[in-house]
Amino acid sequence: MKKSVLVFALFTFISAVHATNANAHNIGCGFGGWALKNPDTLILNVFGVTLNGICANQTFAITSGTLDCVPPKRLVDKREILHFFAANMDNLAKEMAQGKGESLNTLAEMMSIPQNNRALFGVTLQSNFSTIFPAQGVEAGQALDQIASLAESHHLL
Repeated sequence: MKKSVLVFALFTFISAVHATNANAHNIGCGFGGWALKNPDTLILNVFGVTLNGICANQTFAITSGTLDCVPPKRLVDKREILHFFAANMDNLAKEMAQGKGESLNTLAEMMSIPQNNRALFGVTLQSNFSTIFPAQGVEAGQALDQIASLAESHHLL
């Protein structure tokens, strides 16, 4: 038993000594990756990952873009957008006809429309209302597909 522990410890030490900067990306972003900028040994890699685990900060860092993490471009799942749109479709249709409104701003935010493009987003939807809702009974998914197409074609995303 003692020999097994000794062999394991020796193997770990040799691995740590021979590890290269190729392991630097193993930690990921978060406090561990931020605190240990260039970990060049297995021990430092394990320590960095352990720091991330103990501090439980990686999720916040990814969401907020802190501690060397990059936030995802889209924080909201497309299903959530569809659910929101379906639940608020009547109100959104009224606001699209006006070119502005609180629900429309929420939709723009969920679709990751930059703040400086939101007024143009409202105007674009207002001027293309008949394309989004060509007839009564349009399903939420169809209308949302049209809105996404318009946002993309007008370079609003």
